[in-house]
Amino acid sequence: MRKDEVGSGYPEMSRWTLSQRTGGRLALAIYTVIAVAMLVWPFSYELFKSQLVGLILLLPIALRTKLSFSIARSMVSWSWGVYLVLLFGVALHLLLGENNSELPLFMVYVVKVPIVYCAVNLTYQTLLSSGWSRGQAQCWLWAAVVVPLIVTLCQLLFPSFHNWSIDVLGGFRVSDVIARHAEGHPFRFFGLNGFLFASHAVAYGFCALALCIVRGQLASPIIRAGLFLVEMSCLLMALLAGRSALPLVALYVLYSLWVAKQGRVRFLLVVFYIMFFALAVLILQKSDDGRKYLYWLAEPVLTSIEKGRLASHSVDETLDSYAGISRSEKEKGCQSTIKQIVGCGVYFRSNAEYAKVGLVASDSGYVRFIYAVGYLGLGTFVAFLIMILCQVVVGRDWLKKLKENLFCVFFLIYGFVFLFKSEWMYQNYFVFYYFLLVVLRKEVVPDYGSNVRESVLASS
Repeated sequence: MRKDEVGSGYPEMSRWTLSQRTGGRLALAIYTVIAVAMLVWPFSYELFKSQLVGLILLLPIALRTKLSFSIARSMVSWSWGVYLVLLFGVALHLLLGENNSELPLFMVYVVKVPIVYCAVNLTYQTLLSSGWSRGQAQCWLWAAVVVPLIVTLCQLLFPSFHNWSIDVLGGFRVSDVIARHAEGHPFRFFGLNGFLFASHAVAYGFCALALCIVRGQLASPIIRAGLFLVEMSCLLMALLAGRSALPLVALYVLYSLWVAKQGRVRFLLVVFYIMFFALAVLILQKSDDGRKYLYWLAEPVLTSIEKGRLASHSVDETLDSYAGISRSEKEKGCQSTIKQIVGCGVYFRSNAEYAKVGLVASDSGYVRFIYAVGYLGLGTFVAFLIMILCQVVVGRDWLKKLKENLFCVFFLIYGFVFLFKSEWMYQNYFVFYYFLLVVLRKEVVPDYGSNVRESVLASS
C-alpha cells in the first residue's frame, strides 16, 4: 500500500493497520512499565531479584534499537569523566585490600548508575519511536509506580496475602528492621519489601508531583482522572512511609492549585483536600494504632515547637552521628584527616557492623559515603550530579520550560538534603527518576522517533 492510498482505497486494511500499530504501542508500553517497575521498585524472593529481571526484560529493547551507540556517545562528557574518578576511588580501595565483605556492594551501587542511565534512555527513546508523544512517554515511565501501589492495595484488602508477603517478599524485610521500628506505627509494614522506608516516602512524593505535571499534557479527561487517583494513592503511601514526604505533600497541594486553570477548580480542590485530610484524621482517631500514627506523623512539628527550632528524633540521631565523626578521642578507622579525605574503604548495610570497627553508626548516606570513599568521593558524586543537571537545564528555555526546570532543580536539591539522613541517593528511585528528568530535557536522538514513523508510513 502506498502512502497516498492509506485510508482511501482500502479502508478496512487501513483500520486494521491502525489497530495493529495501536495495539503494538500499548503492548510495548505495558511491557516497559513492568520492566521499569521491577528495576526501580525492587523486591526479592529467594534467588529471584527483581532488579536483574527488570534489566533482562529491557535487554530485548536494547538489542533491537539503533540508539545504543548514541547513548554511549552521550556518556562521553566532562560529567561522566568526573564520575570515573569516583569509580576509580572505590576500585582502588578494593585493590589495596582495605575492603570489608560489603564494600563490593558499594561498588555495585557505583556501577549501576551508568547502567540505569542507559536503561532510562533506551526505554524513553523506544516509547517515542513507537509513536507515543513526549507527555505520554513520560506518563508511562512515571506510572510504573502503579505496580507497588497495586501490591500494597492487595496487602490492605487481603490479610493472608499481607502475611505471606511479610514472610517471603523483600530483601530488606528482616527481623532487625522490624525490631528497630517497633515504636513506629503498624501502617509502615506494607509494600513490595514488606516495609516502607523513608526513601519510599520521598519516591512516592516525587511520583505524585511528577504525574501532576505530566497530567496537564494529556488530553483525555478519563486518563487525567485516573492519574489523579494514582497521585492521591502516592501521597497516602508517602505519608505512611515517612515524615520526610511532608514537604513534598505540601508542595504537591500548592502546585496543583497553581496550575488549576479556573477559580472554580481551585475552590473544589481546596474543599477536596480539606475533606480528605479531615476524614482521614477522624477515621484514624478511632483506633489506638491510628492515634499512634498521627502522633508519629506530627512528631517533628511537636518537637520543633517544644525546642523552639527545627528538630525531630530522627534529625537528632543524625546530628549525633555527625558529631561522632569529628570526636578527637576516637583515633580508629576513618577518624584521621587523611582517611576522612579519601575514605577507608568501609561500607556496611548494618549499623552494628560500624560499631564493631570503632566507627559511629548512622543511616546517613553522607556518613557512609565518607567512610567508604571520603570527602573526595562524596564531592565527586555531588559534582557529577550537578554537572549533569547544568548541561541540560542551564540556558535552555528557562521560562518556556519553567515547571520542568524547577522540578529538576528541586529534585536534585531534595536529594542532597535527604542524603544527610538516608542513603536515598543510592536507590534506584533516585538514579532512574533523576536521569529520566535529564532525558526529558535533552533528547539523545531528537529526530529518531519521527524518522521511524516516517519509514513505517512509507513502507505501508
